[in-house]
Amino acid sequence: MRNALGIAAALFCAACESNGSAATAPPAASISVSGRVERSSTAAVQLIAGNAAVPGAVFTVEPAANASVIAGDSVQFLSGGELTVSARGLAAGDSVHASAVLEVPVPPTIVFDRLTNGNRDIWSVQLDGGALTRLTSDTSDDREPTARGGHVYFISYRTGTAQVFKTPIAGGAATRVSGDNVTVGYPALAPGGAMLAFASGSGFPKITVSDTAGGSETRFAAADAGSSGAIEERPAWSPAGDRIAYMTTRDGWAGIYVGQTTGAAGSATPLVSGANGYASVEPAWSFDGNTIAFASDRDGPTDLYAVTIATGAVARLTTSGNVGQPAWLPDGRLVFTQSVGAGAYALRWLDPADSAHVHAIPTGAGSAEHAAPTP
Repeated sequence: MRNALGIAAALFCAACESNGSAATAPPAASISVSGRVERSSTAAVQLIAGNAAVPGAVFTVEPAANASVIAGDSVQFLSGGELTVSARGLAAGDSVHASAVLEVPVPPTIVFDRLTNGNRDIWSVQLDGGALTRLTSDTSDDREPTARGGHVYFISYRTGTAQVFKTPIAGGAATRVSGDNVTVGYPALAPGGAMLAFASGSGFPKITVSDTAGGSETRFAAADAGSSGAIEERPAWSPAGDRIAYMTTRDGWAGIYVGQTTGAAGSATPLVSGANGYASVEPAWSFDGNTIAFASDRDGPTDLYAVTIATGAVARLTTSGNVGQPAWLPDGRLVFTQSVGAGAYALRWLDPADSAHVHAIPTGAGSAEHAAPTP
């Protein structure tokens, strides 16, 4: 894919300024682009003649206002839209040139909650800080959004207890979804957008499933192991909608279980243990269905990890500590929350294929948490 990390683009190429002799025609040339092609990102570029890079090639971009050539061999994308990258250089004494036409997308949009001036509301923003938009403005606390099909579902205290509300992501009035006054939290939309899972109850909440119209609230049976003293939170649907991962303390510590949505009572099975005194929490299911990200203090500080569902293999993604609340984007990136001190939080993203590089998501003043994709 053109926007994946490590792409190589050679959409149009040409050898030019031949001396007129077929025997001495310069080699065919093309442009290689390595990196993420996306507004606000930077990618490395090379002029390739034959099978070799041309040293000292000079690159230009058109429109010039849409990108900038950096250090002679990288392009920073300043705007979305079509961009032509051209290069000229000398290969084996001959002048060669090539052009590549790139379609530069804008970054994905996420929703999140943001605390400013003592009030927490739901917002949306693109990963590079573009199109920052406030979606709710009630004086009560609005938090923990989840989005599908043009609507954002979130927890609000505007009726006195924590309940699920929804609002159009394009703007509009918020309406209540959950049907009673039992405290609920951590809503998660199923892939089709017709079903909702959330933690219901105070003290020892349990995973509950309902339709998004606010009816048919039922206990997630697969999670029910008959223990009223276990906490169940943070449901996450599989991409097929047939399973739910969630955090539970049923074994005496916080671990991650997975159960079939049609499973018998108590049939959920452990995926990530919280044994030896550590906790594994906040599961997030990747869009390809293969991986669940989670937060854990298994190695000391709380960092992000990913478990391959088929094998149970766990990989550490961050090493900074004080991070959590992972959420996958459809393109395979992870967004998450990081503590920035004094009770404040900020949003970040990383590519698991290049997890050493963590990128800030500009969200303006205030404390931002609970990012979620808008597929």
